[in-house]
Amino acid sequence: SLRADAGYLWSIVLPVLFLLGLSVFVGYYPYWHEPEWLVGTDVYWRYKGPLDEIAGMSVRAGFEQALKEHQSGFLILLLGLMRITGLSSYQVVRYTPMILTAMTAIATFWLARTLGLGSGGSLLSGMASIMWMPTTIGIFTSILANWFAMIVWIVFVTILMKKDLKVHVVGVAMLGSLFSVAILFVHPWSWGVFAAVTGL
Repeated sequence: SLRADAGYLWSIVLPVLFLLGLSVFVGYYPYWHEPEWLVGTDVYWRYKGPLDEIAGMSVRAGFEQALKEHQSGFLILLLGLMRITGLSSYQVVRYTPMILTAMTAIATFWLARTLGLGSGGSLLSGMASIMWMPTTIGIFTSILANWFAMIVWIVFVTILMKKDLKVHVVGVAMLGSLFSVAILFVHPWSWGVFAAVTGL
């Protein structure tokens, strides 16, 4: 019925909105007092410095230079975000942990609902992913590429766990290969763990 459909929709929308709000609150809290520096022990040499160097280059030259840098795949994603939005490297790197916090929460919420935990359990799972130690480590050590690779992994597991998804063996292999390449591009070390666990 229409009322049941509306209730189901709100059971998703309200928790997602709450998780987004909490993600902004937690993911941006290191900057509440407007420090002039970027938070994260490795943020300057891994992201800020290379992005500043590449920003003044042509698209091709910048892409080639990014491939020579540490964690080149995620660096290319950040560079693309800079060019699309017009934001500076400082702004992009500053807001990225908040965005990753929100993505982690939503992906975890989606996985929990897929596993049948219900609205309450799924919401608590999403909240836990915001409050758990890896999020704090991600913010204060700037392991952003690892963090994004983990989100891709959560999405992959969620899709495979969907009960109403008609996926045969070939489809699973293709899907796994696609996500495997995505993780390899973003963070090769995480890909090694992913490949060992999934056999891809």
